[in-house]
Amino acid sequence: APLEAGEYTGYWQLIAPGQISVGPPVFVQIVVVEAAWQRFAGEWQNGDANTTNIARLSIRAEDGLPVVHRYDVCGEDICDAGEASTDLTDADDGILNLTWSGIEAPDLDEITKNEPQLISILGDGRLQAIGQVDYVVEDDEEVDFTYTEYFTKSE
Repeated sequence: APLEAGEYTGYWQLIAPGQISVGPPVFVQIVVVEAAWQRFAGEWQNGDANTTNIARLSIRAEDGLPVVHRYDVCGEDICDAGEASTDLTDADDGILNLTWSGIEAPDLDEITKNEPQLISILGDGRLQAIGQVDYVVEDDEEVDFTYTEYFTKSE
């Protein structure tokens, strides 16, 4: 079946040797509905130009998984924050459940983070990302925070 949502019809006719039609023509009609995860696919820009957190998200399917590539604000620059994925069926309820983890600052390998994140598409078409960043710091310094960011789809 095609990957694009829509109705598709294929017409078939059995042909005997000598190009003689056999029986009536038959057809196959396929209706492809948009999978829930496809609503997430694309490039999303943060609506807050002054954000100090996530600048943009790129969402695609790869090997049967929705993959979110994240770009964060790093001072004056935008830095590649890597990728996270979840099962395609996770998107069936209209929410992607992701977990970002790893070393937050490569030069300070004692600081790691665990960041559960929920991504959903709002009624107005914006994408909403809600997350909680939990840092694990050697000296037990608490620098955890929560956030809600809003994104619009790039055309």
